Amino acid sequence: MKLLIVTQVVDTNHPVLGFFHHWLEEFSKKFEHIHVICLQEGSHALPEHVAVHTLGKEDGTTRLTRVVRFLKLSWNLRHEYDAVFVHMNPEYIAVAGDLWQVTRKPIGLWYNHEVGSVWLRFAQPFIKFAFHTSPFAYPARYKNARLMPAGIDTAIFVPGSAVRTADSIYFQGRISPAKRVHVLLSALRTLRKSRNATVTLVGPEDPAYGATLRTDFADLIDAGAVTFLGSKRNEDTPSLYGAHAVSVNLTANGNFDKTVLESLSCETPAIVSSRAFSGVVEDPWVVAEDDAGALADTLGRFFKLSENERRALGARGRQAVTAHHSLDRLAEELARAYGSRAH
Repeated sequence: MKLLIVTQVVDTNHPVLGFFHHWLEEFSKKFEHIHVICLQEGSHALPEHVAVHTLGKEDGTTRLTRVVRFLKLSWNLRHEYDAVFVHMNPEYIAVAGDLWQVTRKPIGLWYNHEVGSVWLRFAQPFIKFAFHTSPFAYPARYKNARLMPAGIDTAIFVPGSAVRTADSIYFQGRISPAKRVHVLLSALRTLRKSRNATVTLVGPEDPAYGATLRTDFADLIDAGAVTFLGSKRNEDTPSLYGAHAVSVNLTANGNFDKTVLESLSCETPAIVSSRAFSGVVEDPWVVAEDDAGALADTLGRFFKLSENERRALGARGRQAVTAHHSLDRLAEELARAYGSRAH
């Protein structure tokens, strides 16, 4: 089977979406040919039977130009793909759904947000598969919903050989209000009354929110307790997970952030506030939302675990990700949905 994939970015160096390059590599093992239409193209090295077509955002194309180019590509390539997989952006289906319906291309949408949108409502009549990883995702309510593995490359996200820094906390993701980094730093301030804990922050930064953090937590930054590392390539993050004792993710209940699964795959235990991770993150390490005191208590309890207890917890986390959310399992499930066999 030949597949058309529509996504935002194909770029190994992208700090948020660089992982999708690995997805394309793995998907290429399951499909005869893949055409990729992306909003923005950067560095990539993909198999010969994976062709990348950009809508030109990297060159400053206008929105209208991108829409026209998208429709032209979808039409001109129509004999070169049998099905469509759209990653996260239902507006592409709203724009080209009629075309794909007329040419009889089954459409799958990967959508993991907890909140729906106008575009999703427009796209839904065209969708054959509503792929999601969290039972809290908006499409989970649809009759055509299909629960999928999250697609963590467990061959890259592996336990490292580096010694984990004692009492070290790792955060990866956008430095933005939705990620509630201020709650983490408030908990750190409390925690440092009893131990020399530190936080490392990795990810692209919302300028206004970052400035607020630097003002409100200047005491911690000046003391060397908080380090901003900025954005890192996807391939560079396993060593960062592995250098820390524990990771923290405080996104809202229902969120299924893949960085938590990456952490667990590296055998770095995670403390989370979203109950969507039930069954992956053990209950004692799920904390109440927006509660810095509860987070400080939970972190303190984690740091009191023995080394053997931490290792066992880390090993169980990796086992859960490998069993349920690995990239090879995702590729297999995707191929099964479309009825494709390995080429």
